[in-house]
Amino acid sequence: MRRLLVLLVMACACWDAAHAAPLRGLSPLVSAEAGVPIEELTRRAEAGDVEAQVALAVISTGWLGHRADLPAAERWATAVAQQGDVRGDLVLGLLVLVDPTRATESDKAKALERLEAAALSLPQGRAALGLALRRGALGEADPVRARTLLAQAADDDNLEALFELADMLDTGTGGAPDPRGATELYQQAAEQGHLRSTTRLGYRLLYGKGTDANPTQGKKWLASAAERGDAVAQAALGEAYRGDVLGSPDPLKARQWFRLAAAQGNLFAMVQLAQMLMDGEGGDKNPVEASRLFLRAAEGGSLVARNELGVAFETGQGVARHLDKAMAHYRTAAEAGFPRAQYNFARMLESGPAASRDLAAARRWYRVAAEGGIRAAHYGLGEMLLQGRGGPVDKPGARASFQAAAEAGHAAGQVALANLLMGEQGDPPDPEGALKWYRQAAEAGHAGAQRKVGIMLLDGKGVEADPEQAKAWLRKAASRGDVIAQVLAVSSVCGSEADAELSRQCAAWVQSCADAGVPHCEWVLGISLQNGYRIDRNPKEGVRYLRRAAMQDHASAQARLARLHHLGDGVPKDQVAAIKWANKAAAQGNAEAQAYLASWYENGIGLPKDLGKAFAFATQAAEGKDPQGLNNLAWLHHQGLGTPKAPDKAVPLYKQAIEAGNNNAINNLAILLEEGAPGVDKDIDEARRLYVQGAEQGMSWPKVRLARMQRDGLGEPADKAAACAKLREIAAKPSSYAMYEMGVWIEEGHCPSQQRDRLAEAMQWWRKAAAKDSDDAQYRLGLAHKTGVGAPKDPALATQWFQRAASQGHAKAQQALRAR
Repeated sequence: MRRLLVLLVMACACWDAAHAAPLRGLSPLVSAEAGVPIEELTRRAEAGDVEAQVALAVISTGWLGHRADLPAAERWATAVAQQGDVRGDLVLGLLVLVDPTRATESDKAKALERLEAAALSLPQGRAALGLALRRGALGEADPVRARTLLAQAADDDNLEALFELADMLDTGTGGAPDPRGATELYQQAAEQGHLRSTTRLGYRLLYGKGTDANPTQGKKWLASAAERGDAVAQAALGEAYRGDVLGSPDPLKARQWFRLAAAQGNLFAMVQLAQMLMDGEGGDKNPVEASRLFLRAAEGGSLVARNELGVAFETGQGVARHLDKAMAHYRTAAEAGFPRAQYNFARMLESGPAASRDLAAARRWYRVAAEGGIRAAHYGLGEMLLQGRGGPVDKPGARASFQAAAEAGHAAGQVALANLLMGEQGDPPDPEGALKWYRQAAEAGHAGAQRKVGIMLLDGKGVEADPEQAKAWLRKAASRGDVIAQVLAVSSVCGSEADAELSRQCAAWVQSCADAGVPHCEWVLGISLQNGYRIDRNPKEGVRYLRRAAMQDHASAQARLARLHHLGDGVPKDQVAAIKWANKAAAQGNAEAQAYLASWYENGIGLPKDLGKAFAFATQAAEGKDPQGLNNLAWLHHQGLGTPKAPDKAVPLYKQAIEAGNNNAINNLAILLEEGAPGVDKDIDEARRLYVQGAEQGMSWPKVRLARMQRDGLGEPADKAAACAKLREIAAKPSSYAMYEMGVWIEEGHCPSQQRDRLAEAMQWWRKAAAKDSDDAQYRLGLAHKTGVGAPKDPALATQWFQRAASQGHAKAQQALRAR
């Protein structure tokens, strides 16, 4: 990058000089008058001596080292031209070429005409016309003709023409590029003392541009130009000594050469010297002088310096900290097209002074900076796209941005990409791919990545386990402030089989470890406080520790917080927060969180209903042997949700879920066996056995199903009266499901009504059930208030009940809301 900047600075430094360059080739026009006093020349010129007039015209330009008197130069050149001498035309044309911005179009056209005339007979005229046509300074550019004219002038040993022709060969302007031919021309001009060619030749030899690298010869030529006062050569030597192209860096010499070049106004040297002063490289730190140099260079048009000045004001180095001034400098450089400043401006717009924040603008500037090759901008843009900050959520765009940052070696981008590959946003997990990026970030020293590599290799989830490597990575993470070693110690020692004394000791360890900020210990302590396990119960304090662990990426703590927020258990009921924590946990492979997300995507609870994602998360959770995940996946196969209907696949999954302790699977499998399905034969006896098993565990669902079997005579003689009595008993416990079913049975006439109005009694039961969050009952109440059947017609109240049912995933309620 620094070498590129040197080339840019060299090009910029040569631009103004390039206009005047052919004028330095005018000395042959006055060689015959060399040494003649100005007074004598003036006397002869006024007497009509054309040679004296030419000499005075050239001398008065100041381009040969004399005091400039441009009006006099124009007057004498005009006198020469009026006598038909093209040397006057040459000087007059060059006077316009030197500063075409001040000339009218008519002036430019006349100047071009004069140079055309001079080019017919003068090498200097061909060189000047070639330069004008190359730059398009006096009209439309014509690089092909310019190259021809410069070649003709170069054949006449015009050194400026040699320099310009070499530059055109190097860049391929006006014809095919020929870098080696360019180097030969630079050397030809340098050997005849041409200063700028000497600098160019030295730089090319130093870095092997258009020739074989020869740092020794490159240094010799650069030193020759630098000692003759060429600022670009001085800056190039400073860069060479600051780097390692000449061997070991020599920052002291680098400072010396940069200081000489900076004194001549070389912008690159100012910036480089300021950076060295700011960092104390090659001598004492001097932030104040560094900031002054940045300011001088910025005022001279250096975008690098403008950005660095912004950094100085942002960090308070060498100047008083002033964020608004920092933003102003960043903005100036950003709008001028400097990518690093565009990134810094985006940062400030995202998280700078509150009054100046603009997330939408930050997002745009991150994108611009990313297109300019700033890898951190790819990461910043990815985070905003993923989180929907400053615009809509764009997960594919976020992934593409993280990928670009990761491939460019940005550690945080690598971790972000790995998180996505672990299924954080609902995509199928790719543990091997995630491990690859975690490992690259870990090798770059990213502590979080080191911890994740250690955990993945320790657990072997989706990757081949390697306990020794895992321990090595965890040790590295711990040395960078991650206390995972304490986590493992607590985990390995404090099992459920610990005796009373060890339990007390473990509780003390957990408390100490949690207070030190170890996430696993915070999770253990949080659960213990919630459940009163080995410690006095304190749910509020438990949530505090769980939140602390979750904030440090502890997946189990995140999953527990997701559950608590979903249920409103000890914390405000907040489905947005529940989803956030579940996503974070699921991205780390937490099966419990994956099961929650599967259910929420299936039922549209706080998320757009997405059966494909529901199936993907349920599959992940089942692979993790989560009981609810196994039940979820079985249910999706059972009902054909997000996957082809396959009840036969559901049976073994339900059995695994039951064995893992999921009670809902008992009821689901029993219903499947009771009703039968393609590939699954009816088995009333097994269904009854499962209902009894569930009922003995205190579950109301199987008790209601047993009552229904008694009512309908499934596997036993029908007895509606006994079934109704049993259902009333269950509903009185109370059980929201039994209350809802009681209302249905009464409405359908299965049970006698205790009121004259059967529907009125059913409504009473549904209201009781709805108050206990029965989504079916809430839907029934919404329907009643919508139609006015069974309740007063009240669209607003109907909407409220539909909303409550829909928030729990009730499909018909969701449909009713959409149909409004």
